[in-house]
Amino acid sequence: MTNTTEDTQKIRKSIVCTFSNHAPIRFWNEFDSADEGKYIDDYIGILWHRNQDFGHHDIGYYVCKSGKKIYFASYNSGMDFGSGYPKTTRIFLKDIDEIKAYFDGIFCIDEWYRVCGKVDENLIVDGDLL
Repeated sequence: MTNTTEDTQKIRKSIVCTFSNHAPIRFWNEFDSADEGKYIDDYIGILWHRNQDFGHHDIGYYVCKSGKKIYFASYNSGMDFGSGYPKTTRIFLKDIDEIKAYFDGIFCIDEWYRVCGKVDENLIVDGDLL
Protein backbone atom coordinates (compact mmCIF):
# COMPACT_ATOMS: atom_id res chain seq x y z
CA MET A 1 0.00 0.00 0.00
CA THR A 2 1.40 3.38 -1.02
CA ASN A 3 1.12 6.45 1.19
CA THR A 4 -0.07 9.34 -1.00
CA THR A 5 0.05 11.99 1.75
CA GLU A 6 3.12 14.15 1.44
CA ASP A 7 4.79 15.35 4.62
CA THR A 8 5.39 19.08 4.43
CA GLN A 9 8.20 20.50 6.46
CA LYS A 10 7.80 23.86 8.22
CA ILE A 11 10.65 26.34 7.95
CA ARG A 12 11.15 29.78 9.52
CA LYS A 13 12.09 32.72 7.30
CA SER A 14 12.59 36.40 7.99
CA ILE A 15 12.31 39.71 6.18
CA VAL A 16 13.35 43.28 7.07
CA CYS A 17 10.68 46.00 7.11
CA THR A 18 10.96 49.77 7.45
CA PHE A 19 8.47 52.20 8.98
CA SER A 20 8.09 55.94 8.47
CA ASN A 21 8.68 56.52 12.21
CA HIS A 22 11.02 53.67 13.21
CA ALA A 23 14.28 52.02 12.24
CA PRO A 24 14.12 48.79 10.15
CA ILE A 25 13.07 45.62 12.03
CA ARG A 26 13.42 41.94 11.07
CA PHE A 27 10.22 39.86 11.16
CA TRP A 28 9.71 36.10 11.16
CA ASN A 29 7.09 33.68 9.94
CA GLU A 30 6.71 29.95 9.46
CA PHE A 31 6.13 28.56 5.98
CA ASP A 32 5.72 25.22 4.26
CA SER A 33 9.02 24.25 2.68
CA ALA A 34 7.54 24.80 -0.80
CA ASP A 35 6.51 28.40 0.00
CA GLU A 36 9.13 31.04 -0.74
CA GLY A 37 8.02 33.68 1.79
CA LYS A 38 9.83 36.45 -0.04
CA TYR A 39 7.11 39.14 -0.08
CA ILE A 40 6.38 41.46 2.84
CA ASP A 41 2.68 40.57 2.79
CA ASP A 42 3.62 36.94 3.51
CA TYR A 43 4.55 38.14 7.01
CA ILE A 44 1.54 40.36 7.83
CA GLY A 45 -1.39 39.50 10.06
CA ILE A 46 -4.38 41.84 9.80
CA LEU A 47 -6.24 43.12 12.86
CA TRP A 48 -8.58 45.47 10.97
CA HIS A 49 -9.05 47.02 7.53
CA ARG A 50 -11.48 49.69 6.45
CA ASN A 51 -11.81 48.66 2.83
CA GLN A 52 -9.65 47.67 -0.09
CA ASP A 53 -10.51 50.65 -2.28
CA PHE A 54 -8.39 53.66 -3.07
CA GLY A 55 -7.21 55.31 0.12
CA HIS A 56 -7.83 52.38 2.46
CA HIS A 57 -6.64 52.19 6.08
CA ASP A 58 -5.67 49.05 7.94
CA ILE A 59 -3.97 47.90 11.12
CA GLY A 60 -1.79 44.86 10.93
CA TYR A 61 1.00 43.17 12.80
CA TYR A 62 4.24 41.32 12.24
CA VAL A 63 5.36 38.39 14.35
CA CYS A 64 8.79 38.66 15.95
CA LYS A 65 11.15 35.75 16.47
CA SER A 66 9.83 35.48 20.06
CA GLY A 67 6.25 35.09 18.82
CA LYS A 68 5.22 38.52 20.08
CA LYS A 69 3.63 41.04 17.71
CA ILE A 70 4.60 44.47 16.44
CA TYR A 71 1.54 46.43 15.34
CA PHE A 72 1.47 49.03 12.58
CA ALA A 73 -1.06 51.28 10.90
CA SER A 74 -1.03 51.49 7.15
CA TYR A 75 -2.58 53.96 4.77
CA ASN A 76 -2.64 53.32 1.03
CA SER A 77 -3.19 56.44 -1.01
CA GLY A 78 -4.46 54.48 -3.99
CA MET A 79 -1.60 55.53 -6.25
CA ASP A 80 -1.31 51.93 -7.43
CA PHE A 81 -4.57 51.82 -9.44
CA GLY A 82 -6.58 49.79 -6.93
CA SER A 83 -4.44 46.72 -6.39
CA GLY A 84 -3.80 47.36 -2.69
CA TYR A 85 -0.05 47.71 -3.21
CA PRO A 86 2.15 49.39 -2.18
CA LYS A 87 1.29 50.42 1.36
CA THR A 88 2.38 54.01 0.95
CA THR A 89 2.56 54.82 4.68
CA ARG A 90 3.33 52.31 7.45
CA ILE A 91 3.41 53.68 11.02
CA PHE A 92 4.74 51.69 13.98
CA LEU A 93 2.29 51.48 16.95
CA LYS A 94 4.12 50.58 20.17
CA ASP A 95 1.26 49.87 22.56
CA ILE A 96 -2.48 49.53 22.96
CA ASP A 97 -2.91 53.27 23.56
CA GLU A 98 -1.29 54.10 20.21
CA ILE A 99 -3.49 51.55 18.42
CA LYS A 100 -6.61 53.09 19.98
CA ALA A 101 -5.39 56.62 19.19
CA TYR A 102 -4.94 55.66 15.53
CA PHE A 103 -8.59 54.59 15.31
CA ASP A 104 -9.64 57.81 17.01
CA GLY A 105 -7.45 59.86 14.65
CA ILE A 106 -9.19 58.48 11.55
CA PHE A 107 -12.65 58.88 13.13
CA CYS A 108 -13.20 55.12 13.53
CA ILE A 109 -13.14 54.80 17.33
CA ASP A 110 -16.23 52.56 17.20
CA GLU A 111 -14.17 50.10 15.12
CA TRP A 112 -11.57 49.97 17.91
CA TYR A 113 -14.24 48.69 20.32
CA ARG A 114 -15.20 46.05 17.76
CA VAL A 115 -11.65 44.61 17.49
CA CYS A 116 -9.96 45.52 20.81
CA GLY A 117 -10.65 42.05 22.22
CA LYS A 118 -8.32 40.60 19.56
CA VAL A 119 -5.32 42.58 20.86
CA ASP A 120 -3.44 40.85 23.67
CA GLU A 121 -1.52 43.53 25.53
CA ASN A 122 0.99 40.91 26.74
CA LEU A 123 1.97 40.02 23.16
CA ILE A 124 2.69 43.58 21.96
CA VAL A 125 6.36 44.38 21.49
CA ASP A 126 7.68 47.91 21.75
CA GLY A 127 10.06 47.91 18.77
CA ASP A 128 12.20 50.54 20.51
CA LEU A 129 13.29 47.79 22.90
CA LEU A 130 14.41 45.38 20.17
